[in-house]
Amino acid sequence: MKRNLFAFILLTAFVFQSVASAQTPAITVTVDEKKVAEGVTAKQLSDYLYFVASDEMEGRDTPSRGLDTTAKFIAMNLSKWGFKPAGDNGTYFQRIALKRNPPPAKPGRFRPFAFNADEKYDPVKMTGPDYVLTQNVVAIWEGSDPVLKNEMIAIGAHYDHLGMSQDSDAVDKIYNGADDDGSGTVSVLSIAEALAKAPKRPKRSVLFVWHCGEEKGLWGSKYFNKFPTVDIKMVITQLNIDMIGRSKKTGDTNPKDKDLTGESAIYVIGSEMMSSTLGSIVKSTNADYLNLGYDFKYDDPKDPERFFYRSDHFNYAVNGIPITFWFDGVHEDYHQPGDEPQKIDYNKMEKVARTILITLWKLTDLKERPKVDKQLPPELTHR
Repeated sequence: MKRNLFAFILLTAFVFQSVASAQTPAITVTVDEKKVAEGVTAKQLSDYLYFVASDEMEGRDTPSRGLDTTAKFIAMNLSKWGFKPAGDNGTYFQRIALKRNPPPAKPGRFRPFAFNADEKYDPVKMTGPDYVLTQNVVAIWEGSDPVLKNEMIAIGAHYDHLGMSQDSDAVDKIYNGADDDGSGTVSVLSIAEALAKAPKRPKRSVLFVWHCGEEKGLWGSKYFNKFPTVDIKMVITQLNIDMIGRSKKTGDTNPKDKDLTGESAIYVIGSEMMSSTLGSIVKSTNADYLNLGYDFKYDDPKDPERFFYRSDHFNYAVNGIPITFWFDGVHEDYHQPGDEPQKIDYNKMEKVARTILITLWKLTDLKERPKVDKQLPPELTHR
């Protein structure tokens, strides 16, 4: 009885392994793919980040002048490189209306703007003292295959941060957000530039979304998944980059940096939570390319830090789209004015962004979309 049961278990495991292998071919990173990835450089990332995380952007609060300026900077480059606008009315901007809250009668914590994820922007009704408008930035790089180009790999980052301190005694009032998430913002921009300059296009299309309001409660990604500007059912996976620019140096004994990843390591979250195929591609691509130290410590819905629930990929996962999230870990400048561009490890950013670009390329060339073959955590299915 026990022997037969053991044989049955072995046979079942072999069948599942064979099915998984059939769905996911062995990953080999080609010379041409490496050349495309080399379009992302540390110098390029630094140049973009010193603009996006400059004092002039005033911390990129949602909404704010600095956030709008950053959105225009992203859109200007997308237009220059030939990306298809995928926002509202032939633009790169998906408009979101925020409602002004009246000041409180008594002193206390005050949120000047309210976001309603169920309220779609109406340019006729939502005017006047406009509501205030903010935006996601959305673009498409069309694929080359006449059939597969109808499907999309989504890649994104949040380009907002915390704005400016209201503390009159603060020496540095600007929350520059260089790592959080200027690093993701410019990495996605650099990946877009590398794709635009590649000698050929991938088979599937690539959907780029820079989300606003992540720091307020994942506003932009929630709105995009509720009111998508594309056929969201054709998005086969979403790759999220949120903080990949800091690294723990040798000899760093600061307790606030204890969970920060090293110069060639990064946390990877969610890649295997919904799709075995996606998880396999994420791991195999890295292994055959730069072989970064992928740390899956937080790849668990029961993680006490709840990082799976704390960035924009979460709203795509709720929508049934398998995701992967790259994250360097919290550090001494997390949500502090000290998160500035001169503290970024641009060589690490280059390595991680290049690896994500090749992972993206491999996903665009899959014969079939990654199957969702794993049950979602209760927190998602009952949301």
